[in-house]
This record gives sequence, C-alpha cells and structure tokens, in this order.
Amino acid sequence: MPAAVARRPRDARGIPIPAITPWDGGEPVFREASGDRQMLCAVRILCSICALSMGDENVWHVVDAPAAKWISYALKRGAEPAGVFTTYEVPGHHACMLYAAVACPFLASPTARRAFEGVAPANTSDSIPAGTRRGPVSAVAEFGSCQVRTLPGGGYKVDLAQPRAIHPYRSGSELLPLLRDSIADEPLRPAPADELFGPDERRIERELRRTLHAKGAVAAGGI
Repeated sequence: MPAAVARRPRDARGIPIPAITPWDGGEPVFREASGDRQMLCAVRILCSICALSMGDENVWHVVDAPAAKWISYALKRGAEPAGVFTTYEVPGHHACMLYAAVACPFLASPTARRAFEGVAPANTSDSIPAGTRRGPVSAVAEFGSCQVRTLPGGGYKVDLAQPRAIHPYRSGSELLPLLRDSIADEPLRPAPADELFGPDERRIERELRRTLHAKGAVAAGGI
C-alpha cells in the first residue's frame, strides 16, 4: 500500500482508515463517507484517502460509467473531453486512489451495491439510494483541473475537468500492477505533525468552520 496510507490510523484488524471515513464511539464506520471530512479535504486541497496535501499535482478520481466510457473513448482518439464532471466525492493522489479502487469492496467489485442510502454532503435533495450498483465498468481518472464550490445553503461540489489519463477496470484486482508501479514511483510525503483526521468528529467540525471562515467561503460562495 502507499506509504502515506500505511501511516493512517488503523482499526482493530489493522486496516488503514481513510481520511473521509467517520468514527462512531471510537470505531470507524467504513460504510459511510463523512460530509464534513470530505468538505475539509476539499477546501484544504487534501487527498481524501491519506489526508496529505495534493500540492501542485493533478488529482485522481474513481469514475463510473458513463463517465468512464466517455473519457476513455475521447482520450483514445487523442481528444480532451469537454465539459465538467461534478461530484461530491473528493479526489486524491494517484497511488491512493488506485489503492482505494483495489481495497474498497464497493469500488473493487462490479456487483457491489450500496448498503445504505447516501445523502450528498450538501443541503440539497441529491441522494444515492440504497441498493445502487457500482456498475460494470469503472476507472481511475486523472484530471488537470479541480475546483471546489461551496453552496449558499451549505455543503460543496467538486468540479473536475481536463482529463489527462484513465485506467478503466471491472474488478479492482486488475489495477494491482498499476498500484505497485505507482507506489514505487510516488514522491516522499512527510507525515503531518498532528493527525487531524483521527477519531475526533467534533474536531473535524471545528476545523471545517475555521477553514471556511478563514477562506471567506461561506460569504463568497466559492473557494
């Protein structure tokens, strides 16, 4: 696994806990993704898996069909897909997103279904119903542009554009050779002096409010 992921806090089984995974009663809730944690990663430009800075690197994101097919088709023809891919899910580093696609049961299996209804981390009516399938084809895609938009009523959206590369897959195990190569090539990322994305949910809430206030995002409606 990527070195930055290996440094993450772990559960009783020794499994690294992604930055966006919420905690309840001292235990990680892997089946959910925290809206506050995702938004904090988004506005601070942090990887959603390892919680380290994205710096000036292009971002990577797991996309499903039809976006995976559309991006793959365009790139194979030497074209840059026009338009913007809007999501509530925060992107991350190349190796981290490949690891997520391999290790996460929902991302790794084309027959996986969401066990619970997923409400978008924003004050909107958007939701992902329980039972939603991942789909037969997914991909880990690189984007040259990532913009975070805060919404007037609260919450956020992430706009991804300028796809640069894509790794289509049906089963996460297909990505293992790419993951090994990416781990071998990834730059050294020093561990943070203070692990913010641990089990303290109240601290996440405080840091999110502080960050939004400092950036003026609540008033301006954008980052």
